[in-house]
Amino acid sequence: MTSFSSLPVELQQQCAQYLDIGTLKNLRLASRQTIRNLGSEALFETVVLKFEASSADRFNQVLGDEALRGLVKRIVVDGQDGTSHEEDPTDDDYEMTPWALAIPKIAEFPSVKDIELWFDEEVEADVWSNSNNLKQNEGYRKFYQELLYQSLGKARSVEGLTVKNAQDAIIGHTGEGDGFIDARKRLKRLALLIRTEETAAPETDHEQPGFQRCFDSALLVHWLMPTQSQLTSLTIYCDQPWNPDPCCDLSDFQFPNLVELALGNWPIAFDWQVDWITSHNQTLRKLSLTGCPIVYLVSGGEFSFDWPVTDSVFTKSTMKLFTTRWSDIFPIFQQRLLRLTCFIFKPSRPLSVDTYFNERFNATVKIDDQELCSDCYITYQDGTGPSPYTDDLCDILEPEDPNSDGLVSEDGDDPTIFFPPGERQDGLDSKALRQLLGTIRSNRSEAQQAKRDNI
Repeated sequence: MTSFSSLPVELQQQCAQYLDIGTLKNLRLASRQTIRNLGSEALFETVVLKFEASSADRFNQVLGDEALRGLVKRIVVDGQDGTSHEEDPTDDDYEMTPWALAIPKIAEFPSVKDIELWFDEEVEADVWSNSNNLKQNEGYRKFYQELLYQSLGKARSVEGLTVKNAQDAIIGHTGEGDGFIDARKRLKRLALLIRTEETAAPETDHEQPGFQRCFDSALLVHWLMPTQSQLTSLTIYCDQPWNPDPCCDLSDFQFPNLVELALGNWPIAFDWQVDWITSHNQTLRKLSLTGCPIVYLVSGGEFSFDWPVTDSVFTKSTMKLFTTRWSDIFPIFQQRLLRLTCFIFKPSRPLSVDTYFNERFNATVKIDDQELCSDCYITYQDGTGPSPYTDDLCDILEPEDPNSDGLVSEDGDDPTIFFPPGERQDGLDSKALRQLLGTIRSNRSEAQQAKRDNI
């Protein structure tokens, strides 16, 4: 029987990733030096700095140990439990907390590859709320963003950055020091989970200035432009839909080395979105779309985007339809993304964007015809949205109206839900998805075989 110690080192390292903390600590007591080293490597691969004095002490202990600090590959600055109530950004002591003093030392870890900054998920700036009651106000967030980014500028080995629960209104607050400008040009992996202001009228959240500014310009100028030439992995999630209003136009951004792409709450409303994704066909291997339904109808209201879709004969000038369906898009992915070996598709708007963000390439695709029908398509009505149904068509169309531009109604309580054609009867979307997944499985098998052949 083969013993653990006789396995190749690479296989031992993979096995260690599945061991609990207690077992890893026991490995450090093993008689064999290689096993002891394995336990240490797995235990200290990730260091978490919480906003607590005891956590800062442990952080400094690892940094002070010459053998251990070289093992650290990932540092998480976990500020989720931090609060600006206990610290006033204008106070002279604000910069003297143990964790604030520890953050600049990140650059002293010689082998660190990935840095993560986590904030609290609650962001409010609404007339009905008092920002003084927030755990983390804008001043608090700006201070720690700038502090971390300054450190990142000095950490020459860092290749990946994750900012979790970044506030939309200050996504562009990077300090703009020369060091961080250079650091962004070195990044190969970028993951952003953006939080937005909660208002008294959630259906108009997309109108908030901070949200509009974030996706109209700040995200593009401060993050995508400086990183597009070298990024291999890009993740952008938001807790509310960030397309089509505001219209975040990514069509001019090309990432020639992109291998992984994950988008959360990014509804499909323009043909260019599909073209933009597939334009990375030479390199893209992993694609994750969570909460990315098709916007099939926009009616009334004022929006920040110009939807280049011809008005239907029955809608006159108040309503526009986007006639592309998932049964059109999946075959395009199948034909163009020939290197794709992983496709995650969760059409419904996630209840926990945090969970989907963390598991963006680890989820499984469940093909449910009803879910694909009801959750894959949304509307924006009278300047508000999004919603999976509309009653705007009730006075215009009768069920199964041949002039309905492919929309059919479902009997039931008002408001009437209008669905794209064929989804309920023929399952066109699910059929196309199954075919796409079948092709991806073949791609994955071929890639695995090629890897084995090269060993």
